[in-house]
Amino acid sequence: MKMNIDTGELRRIMDGVLPEEFKKAAEKNTLRNSWQPVPDELQEEAMRELGDQQRVFVDMQKDTLLTQWAKRVKQGRNER
Repeated sequence: MKMNIDTGELRRIMDGVLPEEFKKAAEKNTLRNSWQPVPDELQEEAMRELGDQQRVFVDMQKDTLLTQWAKRVKQGRNER
């Protein structure tokens, strides 16, 4: 499972299998490290957010462990 820390998009992605749009963005080098693997300890929360969907947008204004993690990772990336 991966989350776009810039947009809050959460996707059910199998390891090593990237959607076509990811492959194109990687070729253009436009991913900006936005897509991050969801840590093991947050998988359950991420699964609740996804439900039976393959992708959802998480409200980044919510104060959950998942959004707190995404904001920390984004802040760390932007400070580099």
